[in-house]
Amino acid sequence: MHISELVPENDENGSPRAFFAGTTGSGKTTLMMKMIFWILENENPLILIFDTDGMWDYQDYSSMKWKRGVPVRITKMSQIVDKHTGFFIYCCDYPATRDPMVGMLMEWAFNHGYITLIVDEVGDFGNGITVIDILGNIIKKGRKKRIRVFIGYQRSQGIPVIVVTESSYFFIFELRSEKDRERLADRVHPDFFTKMEDYDFMAKTPYMRDPVVIRGGKKRYGDRKPGAIGVRSDSNDK
Repeated sequence: MHISELVPENDENGSPRAFFAGTTGSGKTTLMMKMIFWILENENPLILIFDTDGMWDYQDYSSMKWKRGVPVRITKMSQIVDKHTGFFIYCCDYPATRDPMVGMLMEWAFNHGYITLIVDEVGDFGNGITVIDILGNIIKKGRKKRIRVFIGYQRSQGIPVIVVTESSYFFIFELRSEKDRERLADRVHPDFFTKMEDYDFMAKTPYMRDPVVIRGGKKRYGDRKPGAIGVRSDSNDK
């Protein structure tokens, strides 16, 4: 499958919400990165990533095909406030709810619109009211403002319920808890979890009648690798 078949895109209903779930190392951040790189290559976007665990900050972007260079790591609002295109990463303090820049950036994103917002490991935001309320407001009311939202976490529990109810794209990797799978049962039928093996992931988009299981690959010596790695993303192989 080519990455272009999975990337959440704007439609007549506004900008989509996508939920990526799976245990550490299962491949969800890899898939998110592939989607972000595809968007950068094929659109002229404004992208803001809230990095709560350093996964995005420590990536080597030197080989990225995006012609405008590596992402800007934000340390102050003036770096992004007047931008309409670009690729930005903000490394949050932990918990992010105690980091005043998180709230300021989210409010700015909601007022600005026309942005792709990524919150990886949303559960690390903590339980502070202000940031979670702003994020919920973006998820619920930001569609018409063209705010595309990607949310990632290790589980489907322990996150605002609005993430699940408002998402129309689901990319589900390994979930070890039955309760995590049950929470997604209304959006992704639980029978599909029995079809998944280690490093597989399940994709469900508004354009699919049923979820699709993307198989993990094989490394040279037979070890399986995340299915996200095998999703094609080069521009000549669509």
